[in-house]
Amino acid sequence: MKLHGSKAALDAAYVRGTFLGKGSFGRVFVVTCRRTGQRYACKEFPDDEDDGAWPTLDWHRETTALDRLAGQPGIVQMHGMYADRVLQRCWLVMDLADCTLDKWLSTTPGSTRRAHRWHVGRSLVAAIATCHAAGIVHRDVAPKNVLLQRQAETWRVLLADFGTARTRRPGLRDAPKAWTPRVVQIPYRAPELVTADVAPQHGPPAYLPAAVDMWSWGCMWYQIAWGGPQHLYWCDDQTSDARTVRAIFHRLGRPAYLPAGCTCAFCSAMRLPSDHAVPDLTEDVLIADALHRAAIDAFQQAFTDKDTDDDTDAVDTELRAVDALVACLALDPARRPTAKSLLQHCIATWPDT
Repeated sequence: MKLHGSKAALDAAYVRGTFLGKGSFGRVFVVTCRRTGQRYACKEFPDDEDDGAWPTLDWHRETTALDRLAGQPGIVQMHGMYADRVLQRCWLVMDLADCTLDKWLSTTPGSTRRAHRWHVGRSLVAAIATCHAAGIVHRDVAPKNVLLQRQAETWRVLLADFGTARTRRPGLRDAPKAWTPRVVQIPYRAPELVTADVAPQHGPPAYLPAAVDMWSWGCMWYQIAWGGPQHLYWCDDQTSDARTVRAIFHRLGRPAYLPAGCTCAFCSAMRLPSDHAVPDLTEDVLIADALHRAAIDAFQQAFTDKDTDDDTDAVDTELRAVDALVACLALDPARRPTAKSLLQHCIATWPDT
């Protein structure tokens, strides 16, 4: 998409309205098209205080990703690009949503129909699969970056906020420093990101960027399926990388890339017994160890519609829901399913709305 002009051109085309909020990379407010009366969201990118670069790096990342994903379902669409060299500001005009998934989770009752929750979870997987197929790794899949638009009796799901996304070029091998580890909000951050950042000598043998998005989806799927704001927090301290990953390892086991008997500062801080091995992914013990049994019971109960006559279908649905969760929370990123495989196999027959 070509640049549409400066701040003056933006003001000439749109009327600025309500302020919606502020994120990591800028502010968002409502704008109304003067010609059509259509309302959109406008994201303003401030100047980059870190290095003085303009336009900002996150502006380049987001516009590059959205341009490549133009017209794709499940992805927020870009309707205009504006930049003003004098003001050192950039703007993106995009789809306006009714709410974020974060807000939906905090306000939607747990009694929401199972099919609606399946629809949201499956739509998000489809959006992630679309990104990965186009060579885009989002790297910040979290409820605040998922938009929902009311559509009849259900919701249209849109993945947004590509400011930390990376665009992969076919045939180009990833450079070691091309994929910075400190991305994604802590409750949705894959453990290998923390390990690679704090103790790079113990990182997984290969950094698989797309697998990071799948871990994040697994954490979000727990919330969506539960039908409320409950997070899959691994510890009470939601701001500490070290404590979070330690809690993950104590519940899931020692990952294969973390050597037993190591006395480095990181391994000592993890306080893992040498024989604390990763459980077999096919065993029920993983479900019991990974999540509290009470949480799993509630997770499964959330899928049971009281008006469901076919108990066999209900049980099968519950088991597939848990299977999807467990698969995406594999400690070894290489063992997590791709978004495409999850969409084709595990959730291909999820009930529709």
